Amino acid sequence: MKQIRKIKPSKKGSYRGFANSRKCAELVAWESLLERDFIKVLDFDPLIEKIQSQPVKIEYRYKGKLHNYYPDFLAVTKEKYKILYEVKPDDKIDDEQNKVKFEVGKIYCAKKGWNFNVVSEEDIRKGYFIQNLDLIRKVDERSTKASIIIEIYNFMQESGKCKIGDLRNNCSNIPSAEFEANIYYMIYNHYFEIDLINELLSEKTLIDIVR
Repeated sequence: MKQIRKIKPSKKGSYRGFANSRKCAELVAWESLLERDFIKVLDFDPLIEKIQSQPVKIEYRYKGKLHNYYPDFLAVTKEKYKILYEVKPDDKIDDEQNKVKFEVGKIYCAKKGWNFNVVSEEDIRKGYFIQNLDLIRKVDERSTKASIIIEIYNFMQESGKCKIGDLRNNCSNIPSAEFEANIYYMIYNHYFEIDLINELLSEKTLIDIVR
């Protein structure tokens, strides 16, 4: 399914652009900073396989006039279940025309056997989640090493839950920059159970392998 509506270049006072998606190895278009952050959330979700921006056009009537509605994102799960998302700031959720769009989106998805979800800033920018994702997303897979990942993982299997700083000290043979790149890569790829919402990632952060 291709993007139906093309994203226009940014103008003064507006934000538009494209985000790299590791899910589908292509750029995903966004039209607000909140949409950009939501792409990060979807990209990190291990249940999501693919993300597509504005994949459908839904016609609807509002106050006697015909309008086109383009929901923001379609996410496909690994089980091939499809979820259509609308991203809206908290203060736009109760807008009358938006409520009409939401109902139209629900009806459209019900006919297709999809799900329709409206997500707001409260859903997307929980605690320190986006800040932590920005940190761990920076790692290029080419800067990681399988041997270091195996060493870190084996140590965690033996030691159990610990602080990142303690893990670094016990892996002192690994250069600091390489340790950081590989540990961030492992966090992003869900090797560990870790709280990315309630605290900024630091040497004091507790991690444990997913069991």
